[in-house]
Amino acid sequence: MSPLKPYEVFRPTLLAEADPDVDYLQAIQDFASQRIEAISKSIIYQMQRIDSVGVFEGEAPKLRSLWDEWCWYQHRYGSDCGSLSQSFEMSLNALIEGTVEELGQAEAVLLSTAIAEDQTDMPNRSDDEISAVVRDVITEAAGYRSMSRFEIY
Repeated sequence: MSPLKPYEVFRPTLLAEADPDVDYLQAIQDFASQRIEAISKSIIYQMQRIDSVGVFEGEAPKLRSLWDEWCWYQHRYGSDCGSLSQSFEMSLNALIEGTVEELGQAEAVLLSTAIAEDQTDMPNRSDDEISAVVRDVITEAAGYRSMSRFEIY
């Protein structure tokens, strides 16, 4: 089996506004964008290494990984499928939360500061906000992936 290439993701949209006249704020924004990209790619890489469970076997038998299934689910089903949606959401959330929890305190505070729209309580660590941005980046990447090679004609 050939090694997988890192999956390309888009730069995250960060809600905090950096003052362009204050260099360190822009540096925090740049760091956070790059780090969120790297975390998202890492989670996609993990998903590529988890075997598919075969839930879409009848309609797309070539799906080989959780990443393939997540992308198929995003293209074909969205989030309105009851227990199917719950299963996929729980799987992705577990991967994201586990990765975010492993971040060091200083890094998590910097990311939280760059992400938080409401800066009143900053700097504080907010794993929920970091996880939400990572999830958005991963979901957007899945939405842009072409699934035509998996379709049955």
